[in-house]
Amino acid sequence: MFGGCAIYVGDQHLASRTNPFGKDVANRGLYRALVEHGPWDDQLFLVHRRVNAEELGRSLFDGRAPRKTILSTTILDHAEIAARGVLLRG
Repeated sequence: MFGGCAIYVGDQHLASRTNPFGKDVANRGLYRALVEHGPWDDQLFLVHRRVNAEELGRSLFDGRAPRKTILSTTILDHAEIAARGVLLRG
């Protein structure tokens, strides 16, 4: 059974920037909407280098804690990606 969506973010930072590109604003809004309103219990982000999942969540939500648990793993964790059933690359 599949359990949600894995979002590939690579090395990009999810914090808001002073001069972002339009795609960065759109992707950030999509990621926030998935965390806030997606039907699964947590949200997995795929990164190149391990990052603290709590910091990742606070970065995405401008310092406040997200409603859902944020998880992160490397792009080499194929078992975790397969368990999600969907891979999103913004």
